Amino acid sequence: MWSLLLFAGLSSASPASAPAHTVIARPPEQLAAAAEAERIGRDIYDFDQAAWGSTDAMVAAIPDPAAAGVRGWIVEREPAGTIATFYGLNSGLPYKLFVAHMQGKTVLSQHVVAQTEDRSMTAIEQRMVAARSLVMSPEGLRKIGFQPCSNASINSAVLPPATPDGSVSVYVLAPQATLDSFPIGGHYRADVAADGSIVRSRAFAKSCIAMDRKQVPRDVRMFVVTHLLDPQPTEIHVWTSLASHIPLAVVIAAGGDLWTVADGRIKYQYTLPASH
Repeated sequence: MWSLLLFAGLSSASPASAPAHTVIARPPEQLAAAAEAERIGRDIYDFDQAAWGSTDAMVAAIPDPAAAGVRGWIVEREPAGTIATFYGLNSGLPYKLFVAHMQGKTVLSQHVVAQTEDRSMTAIEQRMVAARSLVMSPEGLRKIGFQPCSNASINSAVLPPATPDGSVSVYVLAPQATLDSFPIGGHYRADVAADGSIVRSRAFAKSCIAMDRKQVPRDVRMFVVTHLLDPQPTEIHVWTSLASHIPLAVVIAAGGDLWTVADGRIKYQYTLPASH
């Protein structure tokens, strides 16, 4: 189980009050995993922001999305920011209905794709749509061992493959109970191969736990969480810190390593004594 507490800030601790600790050089593979978690966590955050802002724009442009055939959306990066594409389905094949170019939640430009226009989606976009549909289906959720943390509708984020034949990663994300509540548990990842099969999946915690921003005193600089499943913080820690605007201190249960996650960056600080 994860433990959660409030922390007044690593940088403010005096040498006399700071716990005894050791700084240990991190192996290259662990630093590479932390860097990858930074990249993916930023993607999840940016794609989630784009989805929020573009959904508002889409509903304003298409007042009855269901009647118009809107069945979902995907987000991809582009040089100026991100592009959100809302799609319909025709015999299982997706087609474009609404496109918004985004910076964060801000819409730079938008377009309702008319029937007389080219509504086709790229092969990568089609794979992203198919991967989301597979993972978010009842059978897909059962396969990845999904356990809901609430009765609210679950969210998702789909990341494009790193290579044309690479896996599409689908993140099943626990919903926020309130605007100030940020779930840390209840999130899952599933990787869908080019052949349309789920080849890997994982949970990011063993229990449901949420961070409530309203319960954070003003003088508290970090939330401290204990993590059980990885030797370093994950993309979920990065995403949660970015979304909540609260830095995290992540203590790795096996070994006592303490890492900080702030401004989308993961940094190893030190290793606590075994007694801690």
